[in-house]
Amino acid sequence: MRATVLEWRRRGLIRAAAVYVAVAWGAVEILAGVLPQLNAPSWVVTLVVRLMVVGFPVAMFLAWFFDIGPDGIRRAEPDSTLGKATIATSLMLLVAGTAALHWLLPVSEKATPPAVPTLPIPEPVPRSLAVLDLRSLTGPEGTDYFSEGLADELAAALGKAPGVTLAARESARALQQADVEIREMGRRLGVKYVLSGSVRRVGGRARIDVSLVDCTTGYVAWRNQYERRVEDVLDLQSEVALAVVRELQLVLSPEEQALVRAPTTTDPQAWDLYQQARKQLRDAPAGGSLAAAERLLKASLALDPKFPTALAANCELHIELYLFNRVTDRLREAEASCREALAKAPDLNDVNVALGRLYTHTGQTEQARVSFNHALERKPRLFSAVLGLAELDERDGRLKQAEAGYRRAIVLQPDFWGSYNRLGRLLFSQGRIEEAVAAWNKVVELSPANEVGLNNLGGAYLMLGRFEEAGAAYEEVLRHSPTSDAYSNVGSMRFFAGRFEDAESVYRQAVAANPNDARLWLNLGDASWFVPEGRARAKSAYRRAVALAREQLGVNPFEQQLFAIVAHASARLGDAQAAREASDAALSIGPPDFNTLYLLALAAGSLGDRSGAVTFLREALEQGYPHHLVAADPQFQALDLAVISPTGEL
Repeated sequence: MRATVLEWRRRGLIRAAAVYVAVAWGAVEILAGVLPQLNAPSWVVTLVVRLMVVGFPVAMFLAWFFDIGPDGIRRAEPDSTLGKATIATSLMLLVAGTAALHWLLPVSEKATPPAVPTLPIPEPVPRSLAVLDLRSLTGPEGTDYFSEGLADELAAALGKAPGVTLAARESARALQQADVEIREMGRRLGVKYVLSGSVRRVGGRARIDVSLVDCTTGYVAWRNQYERRVEDVLDLQSEVALAVVRELQLVLSPEEQALVRAPTTTDPQAWDLYQQARKQLRDAPAGGSLAAAERLLKASLALDPKFPTALAANCELHIELYLFNRVTDRLREAEASCREALAKAPDLNDVNVALGRLYTHTGQTEQARVSFNHALERKPRLFSAVLGLAELDERDGRLKQAEAGYRRAIVLQPDFWGSYNRLGRLLFSQGRIEEAVAAWNKVVELSPANEVGLNNLGGAYLMLGRFEEAGAAYEEVLRHSPTSDAYSNVGSMRFFAGRFEDAESVYRQAVAANPNDARLWLNLGDASWFVPEGRARAKSAYRRAVALAREQLGVNPFEQQLFAIVAHASARLGDAQAAREASDAALSIGPPDFNTLYLLALAAGSLGDRSGAVTFLREALEQGYPHHLVAADPQFQALDLAVISPTGEL
């Protein structure tokens, strides 16, 4: 070995290796620091490292066979006293050294944090701005609807001015809530200016302070204060908008000025009532706030029946009320409001989004997509249209696109609990229960005592076998707002515990609170089925479930779970043909989620189709339906299916 080392030293191999490693290491460190600043791709550093590693054995080969001296480069003469073993040892050590260098150099590469990938930042154009929420200085909580509405109207007025580029309100609001500094906000939004300010409303007067801030310097470019009677606030919006346009050095024709001045309503009281209703709609978890929004919109439209944004909000309201209580007349009222709003303002984003949601819930998916895309063409980062398209993708079975859409909606408006709720619902349907819990916890964080979030959390905890947490969530809902869903969930807890008479009693409270929900009547039928002498009551509940489900399928024939409800209830009623037709119809719509598969398994079991029941149940388990609920479910116990294993084997 000593002879080998002496031969390495004689040929300059050790010195060459040390110099090569030092130079390679230094080059990698320098490039790792410089290349990200030049916006070079991160793979460039990796490529350099690999080339250095590949070059090492080449350099050692050259150092072994050639010498560099005063006479230039000449071939090295080997020591004749060294045998083949020494040469072989040298070659092996050379290979080992190359492998070690291959391991060491990436460490240097890893030591420098890679550049974080970011979305491209748009370059600001000269006449571009973002309108922030105006701070409410009024005092009493709940009056911020006025300042938020005023900021929205200012943005709408400025958006009508040709030559003005406006950032999405939702994006600006998200950065404002994150306390992003003005210059950074301008950089991220790609705007030169930000319009901010405050509103103080005292009695019948409003004082508004607005500033136009240059994002490149952080200095105020223009500022003004206005004090007006509240009833003159609509004129004030156009006055501020035109002042900003002048400051941007734009000259508008008389026709363009008239377009900026044109309000959606000329009645300030109708506008004020609409803004209150809009806040109720945005914050509403369920029935109480929806009822308040309905009263406010009715009063607003009584003052101005042609108010297009109020008509669009009325359309949205009736869609939410239909989803809440399943009264099909609500959708007819929604359609009437949407049609009227569309006739008055066909290009208004609120109208197109409302119409898209209406089409979504009536099964007209192509028309829905056209409406949402029409709104997005005019405003590519429109939060409500992004959310609507995500919901449409979910209904169409495009689950990856739906999840991406919900997450994009959360980025655009991170303070809206509804986006997290819809994301949780999607994750839950795929059996990703823990992720759904995280989403619904965010709902409750953003909207404490939110009955929708708490109900969903309880359902998720139930699926995970965390019965105490599920019960606590349901009891919290009953304390704050005893809704039909809250009663239904408590009933389910008692049903799985085998307390059928208690479950039947609580389910009756659920259908009393919402008599138009087919699912609630089905639950009542299931509980009565196991109560002694309760079969007649169960069949009555099943018949009501079938009737309601068929009525709602008349509105939207693509509601897969409604067909599954018909299948299960019809099987219990002994109508085998109706049960099989409904089951086939459900499967023809697309891949079913685990809740639909659960109902289809019960239907097949009731019809004596054990093989079909096992197939449906196995698929439900594969999709995430919990085995412990199958084991605890008295319906599967009665069908001798509760012994199916977590892997789907009997």
